[in-house]
Amino acid sequence: MENIKRVVKNQEWQTLRKSLQHSWISKSNTEKNIKVLKRYLGDTKNENKLRRVHNYLGALRGVHYPGIAEFRSQVRRKRQTLNSR
Repeated sequence: MENIKRVVKNQEWQTLRKSLQHSWISKSNTEKNIKVLKRYLGDTKNENKLRRVHNYLGALRGVHYPGIAEFRSQVRRKRQTLNSR
């Protein structure tokens, strides 16, 4: 597995991540942000994209909207499925 520092260095990801900074303050913003992340993932089988999003969602400590935990679980399951093949 590639080092996480190299995985998150991707310019597309960095731009997206910066656009989401300080925007998790309300339920409606959180729902919009999750949609943005889902669009980024698309119908991906890209382990690096899944890993970036999974890692990012795990770092959102202190933000406790149910949609975040649910989405993170979905991403984790996709990663597990992809890695089990």
